[in-house]
Amino acid sequence: MNDLGIRLIAKAGSAGINGMARTNDDPAYVKVAVTAPAKGDKANRAPLKLLARELRQPASTMYIVSGATARQKSVQIVGDPANLKERLELFCGELI
Repeated sequence: MNDLGIRLIAKAGSAGINGMARTNDDPAYVKVAVTAPAKGDKANRAPLKLLARELRQPASTMYIVSGATARQKSVQIVGDPANLKERLELFCGELI
């Protein structure tokens, strides 16, 4: 299993993976923009669907393990770490 930190941008003009960032000494995270509003569970399902599509993984292999009500989330992904890293680097450049 692989843990991926994401920072969610809800109600964005367009959905997509917008690179990686790091604040201070915190772990790096992937910036994920979704068009869904941050109401109910829509803003939690939307990034999982987007990551599933872009990483070419079934959405059923991804779970939000922390941050369900926050912008900063931790997503657990079941799959080959090398493949996931390769797919993420297509959107983020070299991983931090």
